[in-house]
Amino acid sequence: MIASWLVIATTIYMVNGDRVKDVTGAGITDGVYAMYGADLGISRWDSARNATAVMFGDNFEFRYLQGEWRSPSIMMYNSNYDVLGIPTSGNGISRSRVRQLWPYTHNNPEYSTILPCDFIKIGSTWYVAVMVTKGLGNELRTEFWRSNDLVSWSGPILSLRHPGHPGNVMLTFDVIGDYVYIFGTGGLKRNMPIYMWRNPVSVFPMGYWEPWGWNGSIWGWGIANENTPILTGAYGELAFRSLNGKSVLSFFDAGGYRCSAIVVPTPTSNWYVGRRIDFATGATLPQLYGCHVTWDSRLDTTNGMKFIVSQWITSTNDPYKSILFQDTLRS
Repeated sequence: MIASWLVIATTIYMVNGDRVKDVTGAGITDGVYAMYGADLGISRWDSARNATAVMFGDNFEFRYLQGEWRSPSIMMYNSNYDVLGIPTSGNGISRSRVRQLWPYTHNNPEYSTILPCDFIKIGSTWYVAVMVTKGLGNELRTEFWRSNDLVSWSGPILSLRHPGHPGNVMLTFDVIGDYVYIFGTGGLKRNMPIYMWRNPVSVFPMGYWEPWGWNGSIWGWGIANENTPILTGAYGELAFRSLNGKSVLSFFDAGGYRCSAIVVPTPTSNWYVGRRIDFATGATLPQLYGCHVTWDSRLDTTNGMKFIVSQWITSTNDPYKSILFQDTLRS
């Protein structure tokens, strides 16, 4: 049975966002950085370097997806999303070639690539969730790795085998109080709804992932959620962030072929009646995906919301890049 509030219509504010600038590509991340093309673009604040760390998925040295192939990789940016360099040991930033976070061979007999979903710093440790995939839409497992400096990574410390729960493939998370709130959907087939869990900050990601579900009478923690997602539909990449004391979830709405974001008061609020913006659409940006809300976005501010959107024209493999958008979202 689907929860009673699922039938309430969503309040949607159809507002097309503004394209601000490319954050990867020619004259930006090629040359000394050797990263002409890259997708995704998950952002977090790195206080140790006083800069924004942006994590990219499959990235390539040259145009048309040629040259060295890496994923995941990190670039550092300033507050205007201008490139500063790559993170180095000792909390430094260097104008050097982009590196893959840990060594492996692409298109090996087991899998083709490893794609980042989200990353976060808790205490002094960084954690990243990645999908190990054998071709797009064929995710074998989701792994967690950790690092103290964004440079040296160890893992996997946790591996979620697939198939398993329909929504624990592509993940996003953020801290609110004593918990990490985790949102997830299926993999790159982009045909699954969105589910939610929480995990105590002190043990993330190893603790009990407590599901938020509906038992036929009430919503509650600890209730199995396989049949009661927080949003029905077909979704791709997700990004959950706690902003200005509110909860914001951005996502690629594959069914609507658009990048959207919803704000609600708390993670357990009714996501169907949250305020929503559609900040990029396939009509204006063909073959878009990604749709990651940035850590420094601000609600209730004109163009205060920032998003990194990916575009990949698959017929030519060009353009293949990540683009900064902006929009306004009132809470």
